[in-house]
Amino acid sequence: MQKINLNESVYVELNGHGWELIRKYYEDLLSVFSYTFYNDVEDSVNMHKRHTKPMIVKGEERMMTEFQLHEFMNIFGRYAYVGAKKFVVGNNLYFVDND
Repeated sequence: MQKINLNESVYVELNGHGWELIRKYYEDLLSVFSYTFYNDVEDSVNMHKRHTKPMIVKGEERMMTEFQLHEFMNIFGRYAYVGAKKFVVGNNLYFVDND
């Protein structure tokens, strides 16, 4: 059995719908709270874009976005159900093996 901490980094290849969900998350958040770590929705979305970088996955270069696992679950959890529109390419999460 493998133990994974909720603070571990998870890497995903978001599709267009995934980026739309990130934007919606921050629009909803800013409609309730007047403050986040960033000034507005665009700053918040751009923060995630800065955490997107090319990585080699199974011999192919992919643009992967890094999240802490708890952050990923918070943003996308309500959209992860059987039959939901996909927001991650291949429905795959990746963890870097540091061993």
